[in-house]
Amino acid sequence: MEQPWPPPGPWSFPRTGGETEEESDLDVSPSSSHYSPVPDGGAQMYSHGIELACQKQKEFVKSSVACKWNLAEAQQKLGSLALHNSESLDQEHAKAQTAVSELRQREEEWRQKEEALVQRERMCLWNMDAISKDVFNKSFINQDKRKTEEEDKSQSFMQKYEQKIRHFGMLSRWDDSQRFLSDHPHLVCEETAKYLILWCFHLEAEQKGALMEQIAHQAVVMQFIMEMAKNCNVDPRGCFRLFFQKAKVSSDLVLNEKVGQS
Repeated sequence: MEQPWPPPGPWSFPRTGGETEEESDLDVSPSSSHYSPVPDGGAQMYSHGIELACQKQKEFVKSSVACKWNLAEAQQKLGSLALHNSESLDQEHAKAQTAVSELRQREEEWRQKEEALVQRERMCLWNMDAISKDVFNKSFINQDKRKTEEEDKSQSFMQKYEQKIRHFGMLSRWDDSQRFLSDHPHLVCEETAKYLILWCFHLEAEQKGALMEQIAHQAVVMQFIMEMAKNCNVDPRGCFRLFFQKAKVSSDLVLNEKVGQS
């Protein structure tokens, strides 16, 4: 049985093996035509607020990556040592247990910090006078002549691959996500993560909590892959398979630990 393993934060939630919403609820993407334009100036205010929220979220993800990664490796090392009964390994085993306990405490601290950050940013965005409840609409990918060339490329990418990104966002199994990215490696990029994060804000405004959590999980997965690539100084398209390998190992260790405690 496959278990979720997102980085710590508000995106930690129960996952199912199938889609979380009916088909009629899936047409809630950022480019959906069901939403009216925001008032003049509102789109710019919202875009600025979103950029700040995304930037802070990325900073927390970057900090939590090392903690989560070290925890997974410590758990794996602890599991390996548990297979041996030699007295010479007792000291090493004790050190590994201590490391796991400390890393779990740090993981919980980062989770609480991320929750506080998201709540503050959410209140800031929702209280903007110039933005109505349906604040998120296709204006975030409009053609703004004042955009820089880099921003235009980002928007063009999201427009071109919107359906593929949405499909990735709905995947709930590690193997399915890895297989899909193997078939579409160009989606392993910052634009995919940004699209999914912005979609989450829209779903939150529409009070589609279950679907928002599904998309948020995949958004954090993509952020995690990007941060891992930066830390290793490699192309993210060449390291995402390692991420899923580590994720599945960690999930198995957590599952075995729960079974052993029951």
